[in-house]
Amino acid sequence: MKTSTLPGAEIRKRLLTPKELLGFGQDAASHPDPTIHARFIALFSPATWLIAGYVPATDCVLCYADLYGQGAKTGQYGEWGWQSLAELESLMVLPDCPRVERTPKTMFKARPFSECVDARGKITV
Repeated sequence: MKTSTLPGAEIRKRLLTPKELLGFGQDAASHPDPTIHARFIALFSPATWLIAGYVPATDCVLCYADLYGQGAKTGQYGEWGWQSLAELESLMVLPDCPRVERTPKTMFKARPFSECVDARGKITV
């Protein structure tokens, strides 16, 4: 798989807004129903990440990731964790064609995690 030739800051702006790059949701890991601020998808794949927080010092997002589109209780594919933003940004379909994209804000509004998944943990938004 190819990696990006775009400068890191330029790619990062594609996934997070300038305000979000300052950090948000750093206490989301301890919240029972954290707010999901963004949704990332992988082109040509069912992989989806629901973003609850970002820590600039580590360049990691706190997210619920479902890489196979099957949820948490149907094979334990959906799970909470910290994901390197640089790692997500490095995935490319073709040179300078990112594989991971942010769902446009017009199509995804911030909402509680409980409104984003069904009882099995499958992402429904």
